[in-house]
Parts: sequence; C-alpha cells; structure tokens
Amino acid sequence: MILLYCMVSISLVFGVVVAAAGLVGTVAGSLTATRLRLFTTDADPLVCAFSMLATVPFLFVATVFSATSVLWVSSAYLR
Repeated sequence: MILLYCMVSISLVFGVVVAAAGLVGTVAGSLTATRLRLFTTDADPLVCAFSMLATVPFLFVATVFSATSVLWVSSAYLR
C-alpha cells in the first residue's frame, strides 16, 4: 500500500513539474520573441529554432544515461 502511494505521489510531482516547465517555457519564449521582434521580423522562427537546438544536448544525455533503452523509439520511426 505504501509503495502504491509513493508511485502516485511521484507521478503527481512529475506532472506538476512538467506542467510548470511548459508554462514557464511558453511565457519565456513569447517574451523573448516579442523583444527580438524589435530587431528582426523573423523572431518567432529564430526563437523556435534556438530552443530546439538547445534541447539536443539534454536529449542526448537523457538517452545515453537512461536506465532502460529508449532507442526503440527512434528505430520505430526509421522503418
């Protein structure tokens, strides 16, 4: 019973963290694009491209150091 409670609370905490990070990231990206629009008209695609490129190292580290193999996800899409 205690293990089930811990799993529920862990998933709840993880969900709250992911939701908060998404909210903060959306607001930060919007504010950055708004300020960058003063200098260039291509602000929205530049912010989007930079944020995607900035996540590549973190995605790589998460894939390499994960406890279980997640490479099946990429191989499923390459077929």
